[in-house]
Amino acid sequence: MNFPTPDDTRVASAAVTCERTTNLPGLRAAVLAAYEKQAIVQHGPQLTSARSALLEQKRIADEILRATSPR
Repeated sequence: MNFPTPDDTRVASAAVTCERTTNLPGLRAAVLAAYEKQAIVQHGPQLTSARSALLEQKRIADEILRATSPR
């Protein structure tokens, strides 16, 4: 079977036309951003705590690297 078939080409063309006329990529990005903002508001304290823990881990790793790297 040869690819793409004429049907493959028609379907791909219709998909691109649909995405362009409905701004599907922009809509998808806006919805995703809204969900992310909602999650940040809903889980703000947990995210802040996780960020603090990661920053502390990085600080400790930097300290270890400074102490063990050749000078």
